[in-house]
Amino acid sequence: MRTEPIDLLPGNRSVGPRDWILSIYGSFVRDAGGWIAVADLLSMLESLGSEPGASRAAISRMKSGNELRSELHAGRKGYTLTAEADEWFGFGSERILRPSPAPTATSWLLAAFSVPERDRRARYRIRSRLRGLGFGQVSAGMMIAPAALEQETHHALVRAGLQDYVSLWTAEHHGFGSTESLVADAWDLDAIRLAFDDYLGFGRELDSDRVPDTPEAAFAAYLTAIQAWRELPFLDPGLPSSLLPHDWPAAAALQLHMEISGRFRAPAVHHATSVMAEEG
Repeated sequence: MRTEPIDLLPGNRSVGPRDWILSIYGSFVRDAGGWIAVADLLSMLESLGSEPGASRAAISRMKSGNELRSELHAGRKGYTLTAEADEWFGFGSERILRPSPAPTATSWLLAAFSVPERDRRARYRIRSRLRGLGFGQVSAGMMIAPAALEQETHHALVRAGLQDYVSLWTAEHHGFGSTESLVADAWDLDAIRLAFDDYLGFGRELDSDRVPDTPEAAFAAYLTAIQAWRELPFLDPGLPSSLLPHDWPAAAALQLHMEISGRFRAPAVHHATSVMAEEG
């Protein structure tokens, strides 16, 4: 059992109990029927170094925030994701757990928005939501992303009640200027490169032979890798390789992530399944 929490990930990003809970649901619980007993969830969180008091507080906040819903199964208290949270996971898990190599070319999804002054807070919410999906900023009222994000973007805007302000279009870029320049202006490529480089250094250390291959250690290592990886598919939402610098690190990071997953996922699933099979 882990005795020390993993407090920081690449980029000095902190990890709290809610982060671990989201990864546990996304990686294991949804595939096992969607429900987990409180005692089992607390046991998994303890394996990750989360103190029981902090874990319970995080669970309570997630319940109040409409992310978790209480359910009794055979007399045992537990939680499932709410319908809203489960819908979010449906898209997020695809990107995080089943990432695809970047395409060599793409058409683009354009989000054009105009917000009346009386609703100016919606302008911030639109930009924030689209940025979170991986969009780049082209102008004050237009953001772009690879066209593969169309369905996810549509659902996200409807779920947030922002659809009345936004028009979505798919398009090709025909000028003026190069598409490479457009991409470099719309996304902070230096910051994204740094995030990939940080992951590569962190992932190589995690993938070293120093990590024991016991199921519980694999469980902790796998979820640590997921936490370290989870933001990258949203920072680089599948930008075409032909428009990026020749030494762009996305492919190397993806390969390392798949190698780590290949080593740790099966024993991690075994550990999670065994914990959830125990009777409290």
